[in-house]
Amino acid sequence: MTLPAERRASVLYAGLLAAVMVALLAAQLRAQEYTQFFIDFKVPYCAAQAMLHGADPYRFGALPACEHALAVGPFVPALGAHDPALPLPIPPYELLPFLVLAPLPFAVALAVWMGLNIGSCAVAADLLRRALPHVHPALIGAAVIVSAVPVGLDLGQFTGLELLAVTGLGLALRDRTPFALGGWCALATLQPHVALPGAFAILVAGERRAKLAVICVGVVLAGVSAFAFGRLSLEWLTMVLPGHAGVNLIDVGQVSFISAAATLGAPFVVASPLSKMIYIAAIGLGAFFGARIARATGRPEALPWIATAVGTLGAPYLHQQQLTFVLPAALLLIEIGPARSFAQIALFGLAIPWMALVTQSWGPLFAIVAATGTWRTPPTPRRLFVVAGTALLLLTILIAAAYGFNELRRPEAAFTPPVLAPDAFAEDAWAPFIALKAQAYGIATLPARALTWAAGLLLIVLAGIAAFGARVTLKPGEPVIGR
Repeated sequence: MTLPAERRASVLYAGLLAAVMVALLAAQLRAQEYTQFFIDFKVPYCAAQAMLHGADPYRFGALPACEHALAVGPFVPALGAHDPALPLPIPPYELLPFLVLAPLPFAVALAVWMGLNIGSCAVAADLLRRALPHVHPALIGAAVIVSAVPVGLDLGQFTGLELLAVTGLGLALRDRTPFALGGWCALATLQPHVALPGAFAILVAGERRAKLAVICVGVVLAGVSAFAFGRLSLEWLTMVLPGHAGVNLIDVGQVSFISAAATLGAPFVVASPLSKMIYIAAIGLGAFFGARIARATGRPEALPWIATAVGTLGAPYLHQQQLTFVLPAALLLIEIGPARSFAQIALFGLAIPWMALVTQSWGPLFAIVAATGTWRTPPTPRRLFVVAGTALLLLTILIAAAYGFNELRRPEAAFTPPVLAPDAFAEDAWAPFIALKAQAYGIATLPARALTWAAGLLLIVLAGIAAFGARVTLKPGEPVIGR
């Protein structure tokens, strides 16, 4: 049986992207230069095992033995004697998929999880390819690969599932399929602070059936949290979340806007409430921009995509892997304009994990791939001058940042974890560890993080320009961007 041409193109495109992602992950594993492979899968896997044995997944006694037992073999490097157990920062309902995987051997569970996320990345890229016909497929594929692999998939994060959820949420709104929209919204809640902006935008500006779908998801989620995980949900909300939020203000891996102020010495009593105000403002601004763009262009998918991007960028808790969920909005802005070249710059700045360029010697490969995909536009002397000058500036910043980071690398080797009672929160051992890292090389990582902040601000400005300047989408027959 012969597949239709469009279906065949989708299979080939998604299959090629999945193969490239697997090859890059295999090459990174073979190099063995990164010390945190699949660490963000290991933590919820151990927490789910603790829950299956009746233990509290947020307490110190439930995690160290499992995490250290798994830190051997070809998948996860050995933890040092000074490495504390990683705490579980997510709400208990997010452990539902891990409760299914926890009875499986770690290697089997990891293979299933990675297969789901790699496949989801590839399918999401193909959905974006079909939804954005005026953006070159190579650009979309390069952006997804570069953003997802080095600090998302290799950590065992939710990267693929969440990108697919955000993409599907917009397409379900476009196609007016409320049941599908509810399913994508439920999947997106695996990262609550990423799901919230898009859900809020739909509640404010979506059609009636879409609003009902989001409300139903919220009711079910609240019910599961209250009745299936009541005590743990309350514990997470009142103890774990505030503690983890405070730690993440100074985490050198954070790329949230507020982390800049915290790294430069802003006191917690100032940075913490300010981070919440920025997030609330970003959620509102994202919904406003998304609604205007959706109405002006006749593209309903713009509502959750733009809202998710602006809200995520304004979140107080933002790691590089969450920037993958900004890609649908950045690619949409490239298609609809009006400042398409600048939207490509924003895509370039957000897709590339600049910290990976600093901390991993093979990181420049991602810059080359992304630059090839992002800058495939008709060359003009002015554009070439801008690109060359920008590239030189970025290279200078990265060299300086890399020098500073490598000079101060892994001072935490001298860290002695505090001795905690089994019923203490695991976060209590993690906080001083992060504080030591922030003190040692928080300033050294600022240049690399500044590139992400600049690109994020640019994307928000472009969304605002599009909200007041976009009118209609490109018409069939107009040239594809990036050819």
